[in-house]
Amino acid sequence: MGRRALAILVISGFVAVGVPAWAHHSIAGYEQRSTTIQGVVTAVRWTNPHMAIELAVPTGDGKTETWFIEGGYVSAQINAGLTRLILKPGITVKVFGRRHRDPSMRMAVLNGIEVNGKYYQRGGGDIKDNP
Repeated sequence: MGRRALAILVISGFVAVGVPAWAHHSIAGYEQRSTTIQGVVTAVRWTNPHMAIELAVPTGDGKTETWFIEGGYVSAQINAGLTRLILKPGITVKVFGRRHRDPSMRMAVLNGIEVNGKYYQRGGGDIKDNP
């Protein structure tokens, strides 16, 4: 195989692998405006590529909805000070982030979280900008 053909094959391979990873990190499905969601943690998943939190969020009629919150990489959350000893089921938290554009999905991307009065911030977001 010629060098040119080999180079094209290698570059195509990198593009094929890189495009899905880039698409995965798009926030196009989320609102531009930040919001606050408060609820009781029902589950925390400390798995890569992103940790995740499930919240029981009270509704106006006295019921609760389950919300899925996507966090950052586990190592980034731990570096920010958020650990398994701090974030665990049964505690009430405030989540600062961006809601999914489809309200039926009840999902959000985590920018920051308040646990027991202390704020923990994800690298890409600024909780100070939340309304």
